[in-house]
Amino acid sequence: MYAGDTLSCESVVIGLKENSSRLTGVVYVRSTCYNKDGVVVLTWVRWVMVHKRRVMPKWPSRSFRNFSLRSPKTS
Repeated sequence: MYAGDTLSCESVVIGLKENSSRLTGVVYVRSTCYNKDGVVVLTWVRWVMVHKRRVMPKWPSRSFRNFSLRSPKTS
């Protein structure tokens, strides 16, 4: 690999782990970079803590007994 070379990279998710808070999780990713000839010149594994898209409540829960998905009525 030389200065000015064109590189292309790809990343693949290799693992997921939910944290005990259930609000966040860790995503494990392996990235690989190739030079213009398609030869692997760099590879690494990293992990990133991310917020989850949606948190499901622990069921049953008294706080969700009267829970409704309907939007509130407006006057």
